[in-house]
Amino acid sequence: MPGVRRLLERLRERPGTACALLTGNIARAARIKLEHFDLQRYFTCGAYGDDAPRRDDLVPVAVGRARRAGIDVASANQAVVIGDTPLDVQCAAAAGARSVGVATGPFTEEELRRAGADAVLPDLTDPNRFLLAAG
Repeated sequence: MPGVRRLLERLRERPGTACALLTGNIARAARIKLEHFDLQRYFTCGAYGDDAPRRDDLVPVAVGRARRAGIDVASANQAVVIGDTPLDVQCAAAAGARSVGVATGPFTEEELRRAGADAVLPDLTDPNRFLLAAG
């Protein structure tokens, strides 16, 4: 996603903010991809496709792992899921998390809005815009 590294740097600097990866990829594949792009270091923990049979069940897994990693998160409603598909938006809603749809994949901003995203951005190149959208 264009702008992701800059955004992750910005989030890492924010007190009280931690990043967890949530993906439908199996854990090994996700790590390989993140390491290839030198992004693994930004994520404290994560939830992966091999952690639950349904993507909708991954936010609670990520929240539980965040707690075990010492991150102060009381519930999923403190989480923001960033995704480029309606399935990402749906998994956030299923857990009570906020969603920011990013139209960098095959889905348009309008399709992500129709899926129920709380906010939609064309990309992640403007960290300030993301922070406003994420609430």
